[in-house]
Amino acid sequence: DLQRRTLHELFKEGDEDGSGRLSISEAVNALHRLGTYPGQELVEDAIFDVVPSSRKELTTLEGDLIMSRDLLDFEQFCKLVALLQERTECDRIERFDQIVEMQGLDSGMQSLWEHDLVDLWES
Repeated sequence: DLQRRTLHELFKEGDEDGSGRLSISEAVNALHRLGTYPGQELVEDAIFDVVPSSRKELTTLEGDLIMSRDLLDFEQFCKLVALLQERTECDRIERFDQIVEMQGLDSGMQSLWEHDLVDLWES
């Protein structure tokens, strides 16, 4: 399908060293080209969910994350993108609900601002 072809192109472009796997840095750059800008913590959590062994493999003794080690194959990258899109949308809905509650917006105002409220609030 079209999304899978798009993701494959992003994967190939993002695989700067031609290893057939993306590092965290390469994956984040590919996500940015897709128009997805998840936070660092969200990306790390999603990667650890998609590749559970990566938590141990990518963490230094000091607790830092190794961003340049090749990790994700194409199928894992597809799972990562889907998971991040889902979690980003869930976070956005939760943030919308928090803003509505803080501001006491009625249903009419919620409908009026439903697509732009979070962006407006955070700008």
